[in-house]
Amino acid sequence: MIISVGFPNSLIRLQEVLQLPTSDKKNQVKITLRHVKPDQDFTKFMKDLSKLRENNFIVDLPLHRVRELLIAAEKINMTTEYQKYLLTSLDVHTMDWPQEIIGRSNITAFRLVNPENREFKTFLDEWIFSEQTIGKDVSSKQPITTEAALLYDALLSLSRALNEIDRGRAIQLKSLQCDGTDVWEYGTIIANHMKMVSFDGASGPIKFQKNGQRTFFTLDVVKVTSKGVNKIATWDPVMNFHQKTDGGRDDALVLLKNATLRVTTIINSPYLMKKVPEEDYTGNDRYEGYCKDLLEKLSEKFGFKFIINPVKDGKYGAFKDGAWNGMVGELLRMEADIAVADLSITFDRESAVDFTMPFMNLGISILFKKPGKKAPALFSFLKPLSIEVWFYMGTAYLGITLYLFILARLSPYEWIHPRHRPNSELVANRFTLVNSLWFMMGSLMKRGCDFLPRGRGSRVVKVTDS
Repeated sequence: MIISVGFPNSLIRLQEVLQLPTSDKKNQVKITLRHVKPDQDFTKFMKDLSKLRENNFIVDLPLHRVRELLIAAEKINMTTEYQKYLLTSLDVHTMDWPQEIIGRSNITAFRLVNPENREFKTFLDEWIFSEQTIGKDVSSKQPITTEAALLYDALLSLSRALNEIDRGRAIQLKSLQCDGTDVWEYGTIIANHMKMVSFDGASGPIKFQKNGQRTFFTLDVVKVTSKGVNKIATWDPVMNFHQKTDGGRDDALVLLKNATLRVTTIINSPYLMKKVPEEDYTGNDRYEGYCKDLLEKLSEKFGFKFIINPVKDGKYGAFKDGAWNGMVGELLRMEADIAVADLSITFDRESAVDFTMPFMNLGISILFKKPGKKAPALFSFLKPLSIEVWFYMGTAYLGITLYLFILARLSPYEWIHPRHRPNSELVANRFTLVNSLWFMMGSLMKRGCDFLPRGRGSRVVKVTDS
């Protein structure tokens, strides 16, 4: 960043900017300070600055000297879209900007007075009327300086304060010596009443703190374009910086119209290839591929021209030995305007240049077909296990049931008298084949049964099955 100063108090006014290199440890800012002499030759001055390869300038000069500096910068091609000038003057709206300066330049400034403000329009109408009453020829298009608007608001503040005082007491006027020690008794009273006034003036809302400083005002951040001075953002003590969301795209499209862009790229099939035989073609016709077709479609839509220049070192761009090589290096050295190629977006490259939305994404993706809804089959409950497992389970179930049935038949403890004939000689075995199947099914499902094994062998089989 280069700061050009020409006012005696420039360093005091820009002290916050000069503290940037030490206040922000993460984003270090290199500041170069240049003093502009009253008889400064701006052509030589700007040539010396161009050797520093800096593109950001803060200009703290009188407005007429700003014009001289920018005209000199335009002669050595330093008013392109790469250079950015921030002007500290609040009167850029009063300057007649030459078209050769504002064609592609980035000139930003601040504005305290808003020409669309109702109070400012009232002030302008009153001023024009007063000038015309004394025979002067003035126009409503004649710009009003910030100093004139502030002086108007200062007089309004004094007038309101005097009217407020005059309601309660009569102000006694008397002569005082400037070098004397006597103090006018109404001086402090008028100053205190001026601190209490609050109204909308030509420079915005007027309100003061107890120490006399203005508490609230709005600064417009404006950009100088071919259409005039356009507001792009605002700043105030409450909302701080607030940028407009519209207008940026339109300005970019205007700059692209009829512009010739230098395109850096790299030979890599199928993105860009050389036609053969190469000697039969000239200019952009020597190349073909996806990137060439993409540029042609974009140029048809936005009305710009382009020149394809393959990167000299044949590299994409990496930071080595303190500098960038490849296509990224050519962009940073302003040897090219854009890069159109199969250039991967990395964190390091994003910190150096800006990327558009990618036209291709590379990576690993997993695709699967979403299953459609089907009616459940009759034997869908068998799907959790394979057929072999179900077969083994059925075989084990039948085998243990048969084993239990045989043991119950052989064990004398399983033969008992019926309940309804306890004293008879008739005995019965409750573990029939059907009952054995039912008993083992209940055991498998963790459910109870009305009868239980009585013999030791039958009980061992039951415990083993569980």
